[in-house]
Formats: sequence, C-alpha cells, structure tokens
Amino acid sequence: MDARSSWGLEKRAGFNLGVRENALKTLPLWLARLEGPNAQAD
Repeated sequence: MDARSSWGLEKRAGFNLGVRENALKTLPLWLARLEGPNAQAD
C-alpha cells in the first residue's frame, strides 16, 4: 500500500468519526421529536 492510499484510509476514518460524533449530538433531538407531539418544545 502506498502513501496515497493509506492517507485516503485515514481521511475516510476521520470522516466516519465526524459522522458518528454528529449522530451522537443529534440523536437526542431526533428522539425527542419522535416521542410525540406532547414532547415537542415548540
């Protein structure tokens, strides 16, 4: 494996980590939205 392909794997791993962090941040918001009309703040 050359340096370019290994750099691509590192970039992809970092991207996946960012997606996972975003999902963990937005998951409570989605859960609150799915709980029902009575659970919505607005």
